[in-house]
Amino acid sequence: MLDHLAADRARVANLEAQILHLENTISTLKVERNLAQKRLDSYHYPVLSLPNEVTSEVFMHFLPDYPLRPPLTGIHSPTVLTHVCRRWREIAVGTPGLWSVISLTSSVIPFELQVEIFDLWLSRSRSCPLSIDIVYYGPEVSVAIVRVFQEASRLEDLELDVFACDLPPTSVDVQLPLLRHLDLSLENPEPDRDIMLFHHAPQLRTAVLNDSACMSIQLPWAQLTSVTFGPVYPHECVLVLQQTSNLLYCDLALLLGGSSDLIQLKLLRLETLILRESEFPVVGYLDSLVLPALRSLSIPELFLGTNSIDALTSFVVKSGCRLEELRITGRIETVQIYRQAFPSIRMLSFHGWRSLGRTYTASDDSDAESETQSISECDELAG
Repeated sequence: MLDHLAADRARVANLEAQILHLENTISTLKVERNLAQKRLDSYHYPVLSLPNEVTSEVFMHFLPDYPLRPPLTGIHSPTVLTHVCRRWREIAVGTPGLWSVISLTSSVIPFELQVEIFDLWLSRSRSCPLSIDIVYYGPEVSVAIVRVFQEASRLEDLELDVFACDLPPTSVDVQLPLLRHLDLSLENPEPDRDIMLFHHAPQLRTAVLNDSACMSIQLPWAQLTSVTFGPVYPHECVLVLQQTSNLLYCDLALLLGGSSDLIQLKLLRLETLILRESEFPVVGYLDSLVLPALRSLSIPELFLGTNSIDALTSFVVKSGCRLEELRITGRIETVQIYRQAFPSIRMLSFHGWRSLGRTYTASDDSDAESETQSISECDELAG
């Protein structure tokens, strides 16, 4: 019995010695920790020593290049800048430009939540010009559209892909003093309804419209310098194009329509014309155009009919234009004849299954033999 007591006394003494040693070790570690923490607390990160104005400018470069817009959430959203530290949050929230480019296009985030975030970003953007993109088909979108037009005086770039019925009533008088670019895609248009919402936009210069928007919207057409339509029937866009007296750039995706329905159109200032086919070629469309200032033309070869060279030559002569760039698209059977027929055109490019995207310039030293060889190689690849 006495032996057991003696052993326990020895064990207790040993444990107390170990505890004392560990306590001394912990005490030493605490001192080291406090010294290290003191050094950390006294350290000023160089990035935090920057003036707020410089940090704010750096934050602006976080946004994607125009016309891309950041997502509302995630690592590519400006909200991530508010999660780093308190100071960065204050600077980010106080940088209106970070919140003035807004996209409500997510298929993952519930639209009601997108609208809540949208409203928060609008308040943070203060008086900055706005760039907004909304793509949604549902009654909930009307709330967001109402908010958009409440900020009409700040709208600079607007893209809407919605049902026509979700736009505000025509009776609403909207002033858009800053609007420069409009991209409007409408579904289920209302018969005989003229949409006048964008008529008072003195800075508007570019428009992208689908067929429903083209047929129902009223814009200050004469001041536009760039329009993109598509896909549309020729008769749907011709009445609009007749009013675009200052147009410099036109991109048309055309649906099949009989050539007998084509109305003659003369655009005195147009410099660039891009024609695209949606399903079937609109043969003869070029015959309906007179474009004396045209410098660049892109056209599917099928639009030119069975005799493409004659069709192009007739168009150039009738328009009196001096083409500098010609781009032929689609399934191109041969490229040789274009270079021979139009030696004065500075750049010829061919983008189609048989052409393999070949480009020729006026300084190209390739002779007819090498071009023929290129065509043969294309045929072998196609076979």
